[in-house]
Amino acid sequence: IIVSGTSAAAAIAAGVAAQIISRHSEMTAAQVQKHLTDSAVSDILFWDEDVYHTTPNRLLQSVRLSSLKLWAGT
Repeated sequence: IIVSGTSAAAAIAAGVAAQIISRHSEMTAAQVQKHLTDSAVSDILFWDEDVYHTTPNRLLQSVRLSSLKLWAGT
């Protein structure tokens, strides 16, 4: 199944955030958001600046969170 759009993106981001919170319950919402943003790759998606000029061009990769040591010791 291939899904796209904000509905799919919201579910994926929420799942990754839930994984972070489950391992680091002491983190604030702002810290979780920062880690989600830090783990995303910028300027990789097909982008039409005329349409999406106010939206960040980022691709969340949950596997990159391991490089931020969020999964250490788990």
